[in-house]
Amino acid sequence: MMVMYSAAVNICRHKNDIGKKNELEVNYINRFLQGDYACNPFLRISPKYYNEFVTTVRLRTRLEFFHFSTGYTYRELADLLGYHSHASVQNILSKDLINTPKLLAQLAILYRVPPNWLTNESCSEEWVVYHFFDLKINKISKKEFEDLLEQTIFGESWIRFYIINTTIPDIFTFLRVECQKGNFLIEFFNKTGSVEDVLDLSYSLRSKYNCVEGLIITPVHGRKNRAIVCVRKGGFFCLPLEFRPYN
Repeated sequence: MMVMYSAAVNICRHKNDIGKKNELEVNYINRFLQGDYACNPFLRISPKYYNEFVTTVRLRTRLEFFHFSTGYTYRELADLLGYHSHASVQNILSKDLINTPKLLAQLAILYRVPPNWLTNESCSEEWVVYHFFDLKINKISKKEFEDLLEQTIFGESWIRFYIINTTIPDIFTFLRVECQKGNFLIEFFNKTGSVEDVLDLSYSLRSKYNCVEGLIITPVHGRKNRAIVCVRKGGFFCLPLEFRPYN
């Protein structure tokens, strides 16, 4: 794994020498991109080089890295996102094409990056949340959200996205929620927002689940998302590499 990490860092160090960078990138693709540790664990816990690597490589490499880092097949990823066919997801890699605003939004949230990182060679470092509205989902109350979690069947696994109404009109909480057999990782995507709304939801969840709060490193420079892991009694959640619990 250290060899893989060093190969990624070497690409970053030669980013201004296009010829050398491209040569190193091709070597990285051939050796590491689809291997057992395609996610490059050491890279993902090194915020500086994680950001520099994914913004330095070409768009096609970036898309492949993000996809293979999930550990899911095309079929599994399509199932998690609620698609009956994996063709739309697979087209991303075969054609560099994300063919609907909804799919673009879903993948950007899944990978924790702005949508332009999946469509443009160059990457804007600005954190955005406007693409949540491209999901065309209903805005719901905190109570409705908690009820949906409670109704989840123990064996279910999925990744879903929510827009939660707050106490302030036209201000929302944007959530990425991953379910693993009835246990949850709830991640806040807000660029700005009320700390009180976050704390209120956290307090409510703690009354129903065993909770651990922390931050998740994203590929975007300096951006960490607040997150809450919610586990039922006797349950277990396999945490992402980027999760860092509060001390």
